[in-house]
Amino acid sequence: MVIGSSQRAHDAALRAMKYLQRDALVTLEAVDTWLDALPTPATNEEDA
Repeated sequence: MVIGSSQRAHDAALRAMKYLQRDALVTLEAVDTWLDALPTPATNEEDA
């Protein structure tokens, strides 16, 4: 059995996140660009 929050509580949490992020100092685009510039970690071929 899986129990989660109500739809009302979920929607309220999403509204709160949107409100708190509205004046963010960094845009999603800037973070995305930064993440794309990070080197890709090496993988161990034996684990694949």
